[in-house]
Amino acid sequence: MKSTSVKWNPPTAEELPCNWSVQAIGADGGAYKSRDSLIVIISCCLEKDGLWWVHLSLSRKKSVPTWIDLVKVKEIFLGADALALQILPARSEWVNVHEFCLHLYHCLDERPVPDFRKLGTI
Repeated sequence: MKSTSVKWNPPTAEELPCNWSVQAIGADGGAYKSRDSLIVIISCCLEKDGLWWVHLSLSRKKSVPTWIDLVKVKEIFLGADALALQILPARSEWVNVHEFCLHLYHCLDERPVPDFRKLGTI
């Protein structure tokens, strides 16, 4: 196990832009809603890889969130400089609880992927 503790707390109402409200908040996460009906659920836990991961889901009631929604939510809840991953798993690993939900993942312990801006040589 690589990590034993993490300093992470879900955002409070004071930390959010004025068009967002806290719907529920707990020790390991929270639920939030924007004035334009975007729902965000965020949580943090130690995963089986020994790393602390923040899982952020965003959804709309009747449509998939846009790219702009995804970027805004990432910057509000994780920060503009945070590396967030959107995973497209094998179809056999799909979990679809909500038809119009997208997910982002952020590792608090390390950068889990290479810096793809760098060009590799073969």
